[in-house]
Formats: sequence, C-alpha cells, structure tokens
Amino acid sequence: MNNLFTISVIIIGKTVFLREVCRELVARECDVYFVASAANLIREMSELNELINFAELRFNSTGQRTYIAVDEAQSCQDHGVWLKLLRNSNLVVIVTGLPMEFNSPNMGQKQASSFIFFSEEEVSNEIFEIFKRYVASRHPATPINEAKLLDVLLGIWSYTGGHAFPFMHLCHYVCDKHINLVMEGYKAIDKLFRPASFMSSPIMNKLIERCFSFESPIRDALRKYLSSPSQFSYEDQRLISKFGFMENGRVLSDLFLQVVYADPFIFRKAAVVASNIEDAIAYALRNFTNDRFMEPDRINYAYENSVGFYFGAQLATIPGIYLKPQVQVARVDRNKPGHLPCVDFYVNGKLDVCIEIIRNTSNFEKHLDRFESNAGEYRHFRDNYVILDFQMDNKPILSTLPTKYEHLKEKIFTFSYLENCLYKGRIPIFPNICKDLHVDNCKNLGNSMQRYVDEKKRSE
Repeated sequence: MNNLFTISVIIIGKTVFLREVCRELVARECDVYFVASAANLIREMSELNELINFAELRFNSTGQRTYIAVDEAQSCQDHGVWLKLLRNSNLVVIVTGLPMEFNSPNMGQKQASSFIFFSEEEVSNEIFEIFKRYVASRHPATPINEAKLLDVLLGIWSYTGGHAFPFMHLCHYVCDKHINLVMEGYKAIDKLFRPASFMSSPIMNKLIERCFSFESPIRDALRKYLSSPSQFSYEDQRLISKFGFMENGRVLSDLFLQVVYADPFIFRKAAVVASNIEDAIAYALRNFTNDRFMEPDRINYAYENSVGFYFGAQLATIPGIYLKPQVQVARVDRNKPGHLPCVDFYVNGKLDVCIEIIRNTSNFEKHLDRFESNAGEYRHFRDNYVILDFQMDNKPILSTLPTKYEHLKEKIFTFSYLENCLYKGRIPIFPNICKDLHVDNCKNLGNSMQRYVDEKKRSE
C-alpha cells in the first residue's frame, strides 16, 4: 500500500481575515469548525477525535470534506496533533502561522515565518474600518474622531513594523483601556509606550512571550549586530531574520529594539553608576573604536546607523537605564502623514531625557527647533533633551557656540572624532574618551571600511 498522503492545508496570510474566510465557507454550505488558538487542540483532544470521526462519516456519506480553521498555529508545538489533522484526507485545514517543519510529498520541507505583516494600505482601509466599528461597539457614548483613530492605528503600525500580532493586540489594548487618549491621536498614545513600567505590563509580557522569546544563539547574533558589527555574519543574519528584524539590512520595528535593549541576557548590566546624562554619554562612548562607525551590514560607511546601534547597546548596560529606541527604523518614510518624526533614544529609569544624534552638525538648527519651537514635533521634550553631535570630519571644534544657542549649551554635546574628545557646549569635558579609537585595526574591518581608511590617508 502506498504510504504517501495528501495534505490539504490553506495558509492564511492575515490573521484578521481568517474569520471572513470561515463566514464565506459557511455561506457556501460547507461544514466549518473554528479553533481560536491551536493550543486548544491539545487541551481538547477528545473533541478533536470526535471531529475527525464526524469528518470521516460526512465524507463517506456525502463526498464532502470538513473544514477546520485554526488560528495562532504557533501555540501548538505537538507534531502528533498536527499530523493527526494533516494526514486526514477528510479534512481541509486552514491555519494562520506555521511553527514547525512539515514533510510531505506536496509541501516538501518548509519553515514558514511566524511573522505576518500588515501593509500601510491595509491599516488605512480594512483595519481602520474594523476598528471604527469596534470602538463604536465598545464605547457607544464616545464620539469617534476618525482622523485621530487613523493616526493612532498608523502610529502603532509604524511602532510595531506592521507585525500583525503585536499590532492587533496593542490596538485592542489602547482602544479598550485608553479610548480618551486614542481620541487625542498617536502622540498621546506614544507616551504610554515610554515608561520602564510598560515593559513589565501584562500586554508587553504577552507580546514578549509570543514574539520575542530569544534563545542563546539568537541573543548572541543580536548582541553582535547592535554592538559588534564587524563580527556580524550571514549566519547571524539568518538566525534573526525570522523575527522580522531586518529587511535589506534595515531594522523594521521600534518595538523589537525596545525589547532587545531591555533584555538582560543580551546586554548584561555593567558595574557603573551614571547620575546624569553626561556620565551616561561618556560611558557609552568609552569603548568606541574605528569599526564601531561601520554599518552593521559591512557594506556602507554610514556611521550614523552603527553609532546609533552601538551607542544604544552601551547605554543599555547601565543599571537603572531603560531605553525606548526609535533609531534607524527604516520601514517607511517617517514624514508621511500619520507618522511622527522620532527621537533617537528616550532614556528612562534614573534619567528622564531623550537623546537626538546628529552628524557633522547637519541640520543643527532644524533639530533644535524641533524641541525649542512652539510648533516643533518634539516640543513636549523641551525640558529634557540633549543633542549629541558626532563630528567625523577633520575640522576643529569652534571655541564658542553661535550667540542664539549659547543658552542651550547644557543641552549640546559634541564628539570630535579627530580629537577623540567629548565637548559639552564648547568645553572639552572628556578628552581621550574612546580607548584605542585611532589604533590601526583595519584588518578586522570589511573591504568598504578599508577603502575608506585608504582614501582618508591619501587625502591627508
């Protein structure tokens, strides 16, 4: 007898549409069973066996197969349960998520990602309509400001990188618990995601357990990506890509970085006390070497990315420091409607201050205006921000600030790559701050970094 079997399985790309598929099948007079979570398959094995027996009787009598729709497939890791379902020729199985490898003549060997992503268009259209109805049903006495609701949905979409599970759960969370803030727009909702206490909230515990449970090899790969880019390998990228972490070498999710920086097993706390922001900045800079200014993908010498990642990795090791990073999240154009410009780091815990990183004083006045102007996007941080300017060219630091910025000298820090010195205002407060910064360690760098160093030597 031939031992091969046929798998009838449909993988739905978007969780939110699974129920719609079921409704359509019911409308076509199909027998459909909906399982809200695959974990229920294990807890209700007797009912599953009854369903399989019923499906056999139905097929023998009518020739029609029975449909079973299983949501959150990754919550069941029992191969025996899945094989019981998938080997049954009387069933058509519809799933969202696919947590393990299935070997069959039809599918071959395939590991599907547990990450499903929504597009901006889907959020702006179908999902917006869904949540408009949801808010109306949950809060009938609350007038719905559709523009503010859309702003919140698009803000959370950007914050989560479009990852369906955290996106939907955070949208339900704010609509259930903070509807008044929802009607103020995303700027009000963003404040909920900043405090250190948010990382230990029930909603975050659920998201971390489901989406961001990092094993040791993945922790090592993440640590190298964010703090040792010259050691980051293709194998490391493969390990972490299944989390939706990268796309063409770019980070997709603020939320992902927020979880990574807070993970004590990735960035172990150091024996250092930072009582103010300048001590924190000085500590974060002390281990910078030449290769820390190289892109993590080792292709471009675009130091703003690598500086931001490694700087955050060092900050994260300071006890009492908590980061909400929003640095280099490049899935979408942040200047589109519905997406606020994002400060590079919000440092909470002992310190309550945000850090904006710039390079070579680029758009210096524009960055300051974002905080200082009454119409600035960052004006709510006016009393607790600093600018950290990385001067990478061979120009000396000017001895004074422009007169119009003199009153802001406590907020302006400048790192001189040429001098290896950190300035506050125009006072050099930490000379020789980075150890071994100008040591010739080119043999450890990628080819692009080698070319850059050669070109610098020739120009000098």
